[in-house]
Amino acid sequence: SVVDKYIFGDEYDYQELLDDIAAADFLIAHNAQFELSWLSRCGLDLRTVLCYCTLVGEWVIAGNRRVPLSLEATADGYGLGRKGSLVSKLINLGVWPSEIPQSWLLEYCQIDVDLCHKAFLKQVPQLDALDLWHIVLSRNLTIPVLADIHLAGLELDREAVLKEEKLLTETVERLGEQLDEITGGINLGSPKQLGTFLYKELGFAPLRDQKGNILKTKGGSLPTSQDVLFKLQADNDKQRNFLEQYREYNKADSLLSKNVAFFREVVLSKELQGRYHSQIVHGRTQTHRLAGAGIGYTFGDSKKPMSVQMQNLPRPYKKLFVAHDEDYEVLEADGAGMEFRVAVLLGHDEQGAEDIISGADIHGYT
Repeated sequence: SVVDKYIFGDEYDYQELLDDIAAADFLIAHNAQFELSWLSRCGLDLRTVLCYCTLVGEWVIAGNRRVPLSLEATADGYGLGRKGSLVSKLINLGVWPSEIPQSWLLEYCQIDVDLCHKAFLKQVPQLDALDLWHIVLSRNLTIPVLADIHLAGLELDREAVLKEEKLLTETVERLGEQLDEITGGINLGSPKQLGTFLYKELGFAPLRDQKGNILKTKGGSLPTSQDVLFKLQADNDKQRNFLEQYREYNKADSLLSKNVAFFREVVLSKELQGRYHSQIVHGRTQTHRLAGAGIGYTFGDSKKPMSVQMQNLPRPYKKLFVAHDEDYEVLEADGAGMEFRVAVLLGHDEQGAEDIISGADIHGYT
């Protein structure tokens, strides 16, 4: 029998819900990682819960096909109907749930839970037919771990961050002055000025496509984007000098703007005190890898939030992170050749297995 329950309260009012979860075999939720993060705040021990996420279930069933993974899209795909749109629109417009009539919220949430349950029941026979339960189990066992990582946050070494920020700032300023001397002080961010300098003053040969046609922008100009600029071939010392300086400048400026500027704000923030939060999530990639999802922080008087993804950081910046507890250390491990070994296993590749066992240099001849 199904028993509907609801509670309007804060994280201290959900002991009955925690007791019901403890009495159940597993928990069903759509985007369960988000739900587990909130339940952890309510007192749930993430190491004791087994969940089934209908978002992850749909992702696994879809394989490498791209499908919308919202609960509304999933339910609609199974012909289950849609949840109330008015409350969704209000929330998306930034209206706090506490300002929405409770009767509207209750109906919205009950429809939400009902659709999630029905979507699960629709997914079960598909997982049976496709023999995917082992994949779904593995994915769902990962969810509490990812929720725990998100809640723990990332701790930055204040001194190391400020030292790196100072080094990059000085590098950008030094190289900026050198580039001003080379270019005569043009605005490197202006495609028109940069294009004139590259192709007329320095005399770079324009890039051509496979048919031999000169590459141009939609507006008919010679392109100056970074990917194009770094493909230009230097034929003399003046061209080589500019490209070397610009590449070094661009690298330092990119590291500063995309990573270290954010780290600096985090370690100087009285509120954050060197610790920020980020996420690793399911359902984003077509290859079924996990994906980093930065969480935006707004610092000082800035109106634009800043964020950094957890798993796309430059390798050297791993050294900027430390353990939360000084009695612990941060270690790194690498499963060398893991993807090749998995491919050999799944493909029953006898030659590959022989090469692994014999210790052959696989990268040397493939």
